[in-house]
Amino acid sequence: MVDGRRLPLAPLLYDLFHRDPRWLDAKRCADVGRRVGHRRYARAPASAPPGGPDPPAGADALDLFDAPTAGPLRLSRFEAGRLAALTERGAWQGKGLDTVAQIAERLRGAERVQPVAAPASFGLTLRPYQQEGLAWLQYLRANDLAGILADDMGLGKTAQTLAHLLTEKQAGRLDKPALVVLPTSLVFNWRHEAARCAPELRVLSLHGKDRAERFARIPEHDVCLTTYPLLWRDEARSPRTNTTRSSSTRRRW
Repeated sequence: MVDGRRLPLAPLLYDLFHRDPRWLDAKRCADVGRRVGHRRYARAPASAPPGGPDPPAGADALDLFDAPTAGPLRLSRFEAGRLAALTERGAWQGKGLDTVAQIAERLRGAERVQPVAAPASFGLTLRPYQQEGLAWLQYLRANDLAGILADDMGLGKTAQTLAHLLTEKQAGRLDKPALVVLPTSLVFNWRHEAARCAPELRVLSLHGKDRAERFARIPEHDVCLTTYPLLWRDEARSPRTNTTRSSSTRRRW
């Protein structure tokens, strides 16, 4: 409320942060000011006085303002806990917050990463750290999260990802083809490793001049291989798939 006039806070902050990005540095800014009329500013402290009410969302919500002015706001699931804390103290109101709170509650109750055995038919004995990678991918899947296998090169991310995909197929969860996007030089290696380690996976290579002829066969396969430059050219022409990068697992939003 400014001189008896109710002003919506979010649009004011959105405009402020886009006009002057320095305000996004919460550590440097002690308070927030915004012009609400001709040469008039409203100021809000970044921290509440002792015994006083919580201030507006402040630093907790700065990330939310890098968003379009119209349409739904798309947020990472990793923000669920922080947003749930805001909703619990009544700082935010809006559609979808119940879902955010549910996600946060589910993540708070999620168990730690549990060991996962590779499928019995997997044609390679995973090393202990590769088994940990498989368990990590399965943990991400169970909690509907995205994540990265941050191993150094040559430590078997391909094998870990293939073990994950085979686990998904045998569990009946691989109901759509997984799209693996990789450098052109690794297409042959992926096909070779898939045939050697997980022959149960039906693999389709979307590479070469005649690849468009194979687009219609995508739904018949478990895994489709493409390359980074070809992905941008072919995305609009091929059926939609779930996406799994060679160094990460990522489910369609």
